[in-house]
Amino acid sequence: MNPPEAIVGKPADAGNGEFNCLAMSVAWVGLGSNLESPSDQVTTAIDALDRSPGVRVLAMSSLYRTVPIGGPPDQPMFCNACAALATSLGARALLDLMHAIEAEHGRVRDVRWGARTLDLDLLAYDDLRCSDPALQLPHPRAFERAFVLVPLAEIAPALTLGSAGRVADLARVIDAQGVERWDKKMKAGAYIAIEGPIGVGKSTLATRLAATLGARELREAPEDNPFLAAFYDNPTANALAAQLSFLLQRARQIDALRQVDLFEGGCIADFMFDKDPLFARLTLSGPELALYEEIYARLSWAAPTPDCVIYLDAPVEVLMARIAQRDRLAERPLTEDYLRTVVAAYRALFARYDATRLIRVDASALDLVARESDYRAVVEALTSDASHVVLDNGAL
Repeated sequence: MNPPEAIVGKPADAGNGEFNCLAMSVAWVGLGSNLESPSDQVTTAIDALDRSPGVRVLAMSSLYRTVPIGGPPDQPMFCNACAALATSLGARALLDLMHAIEAEHGRVRDVRWGARTLDLDLLAYDDLRCSDPALQLPHPRAFERAFVLVPLAEIAPALTLGSAGRVADLARVIDAQGVERWDKKMKAGAYIAIEGPIGVGKSTLATRLAATLGARELREAPEDNPFLAAFYDNPTANALAAQLSFLLQRARQIDALRQVDLFEGGCIADFMFDKDPLFARLTLSGPELALYEEIYARLSWAAPTPDCVIYLDAPVEVLMARIAQRDRLAERPLTEDYLRTVVAAYRALFARYDATRLIRVDASALDLVARESDYRAVVEALTSDASHVVLDNGAL
């Protein structure tokens, strides 16, 4: 194996973090995770390797989302990558360092090929061949794993994995179904809005998607509406004040969008800007509704249209139980009858919605918090070209 041009002539680590020797080795490492923000686990592991004495990261592949191979069923999807290292450490010392980094990330080796926070594999080390059970080089299964070969071919196409052959040739013939670029999941600058009735889990999903996709989060702030608790307690007397407060809050958010490019890098919002009239028509009538509509019209919004809307739906009984469990003071007076009208209005709205791509999620059948496979189904749906995607138990 020939070292890459990027490191030819570079000195190795002297033990104090500075490279001032002449000889170094080149190692190739596979990284994977399918627990606790997998992409973050992989990228922070790369940083940990690069900060370690005697190691420098020379190249890193793209991140890939891959289907789990072997092990228990119903595992979450993996995030995989490969990296090239320049190192003054011997192969065994490097492997020990990798195991220590795994441990720092909470790796537990209790189930063979099970879900894991971090997996670091030493794929090759110079031209070294080793058959020790604790250190086999080149890695004995690397040549048959698409989740290794596809990213490795990005950074080391000419690398030879022992008698198996060149990485580029192996990657060309391997079945790579189930391996796709991690960044395929959302186009640059995409705006995703999450909608649904109270208690359905909009904010929780928005926060998690923003972290997964590296996007900014824009959150509704019902706690900033001073009339909301009074509205739930006496809707007739307080509907106009509560609705106008929300209207002005969203108008201020629109003004902020005009001043700052919030959508650079993507934006996940736990509401749609144009849902405001839906609630107004549920709670207002006669002169109050006419006044609201006049104010709404005079604001002359140029509200952005989402690239995709995720609509979360659940039965009223499920929503009432969740609202009771989180026990927010302002929501205590909320009645089942009012929530039923909200749920019906949302279902009517999204039954005919065609302004942009729509992902409908049965939030009573799918657990987007506790079941990683359910959450991953939503992430996968964002890459679909279909204009309308439905996710329920039958879709998983």
